[in-house]
Amino acid sequence: MPIAALSGLAFVIPFLATAYTGPEFPSIVASIIGFVFVLVTIRTFQLGPPPLLPVARNALPGSLLPFAKSFSPYIVLLALLALGKFLFRPFSYHVEIGEKLSHNIHLFNPGFAFFSALVVLALWNNMRLKTLTEIVKTSLAVSFRTGVTIFFISSVVYILIVSGSLEQTARQLLTDDLPYYAAFMGAFGSFLAGSATVSNLLFAPLQYAASEDLGISTTLILSLQLVGAAAGNMIALPNILAVQASVQLEGRESLFIARLIGPCLIYLTLATVSALLFI
Repeated sequence: MPIAALSGLAFVIPFLATAYTGPEFPSIVASIIGFVFVLVTIRTFQLGPPPLLPVARNALPGSLLPFAKSFSPYIVLLALLALGKFLFRPFSYHVEIGEKLSHNIHLFNPGFAFFSALVVLALWNNMRLKTLTEIVKTSLAVSFRTGVTIFFISSVVYILIVSGSLEQTARQLLTDDLPYYAAFMGAFGSFLAGSATVSNLLFAPLQYAASEDLGISTTLILSLQLVGAAAGNMIALPNILAVQASVQLEGRESLFIARLIGPCLIYLTLATVSALLFI
């Protein structure tokens, strides 16, 4: 229990401190700071139960990377994300498809930061071109099919968002019963987009406006939206596909969703019931 509370505080405090920088950084910064803080605290003060295999720490002498080198990819990635955001974020170009569909595409894209981090780390570690090529081939072999699937899922969802189709559908659901399914709407957004941030950007303004019109606490409705979006991450299709690629599994999406839908619905129901007590 103390470790769980410590972990929560170690994540929430940096998250709140960086929330004003935009949607990209809080999760990354809070995760890195929280992980390092909890790891150092546990190892310094010997918190938690004793290890089940005390010999495992010395079982592979010389095989562990130094602490700084292990975290260098995350530090480089974070620096590139920050640099790209503040230097290139203001630049964008306008794209029009037909008469009714248009969108502003920003020059800054987090994908460029990941690619740049790969190049920087390869040069920093004096990695040979042959070694780098093998790493890229291995990664692509594992993630290609998953990447293609995620690409098309994300494309369809993005078209729905930009075209306003998803927004129009959501508006029809905003009735006096909003508190009963506000959390479920947030989870639905995460399920489709694979991102709680996208779900919040899409549905939070709608739920806020609807709660104001209905005379319901906007804080309560937005809290349900945030909780629902976070819960929806566990059944998000892009996330499940990414997990399958990490452990080299294929075609198990239905199994994952079948096992996770129960806990997700229980979580959403408990959040909804708790919120109804304050109405």
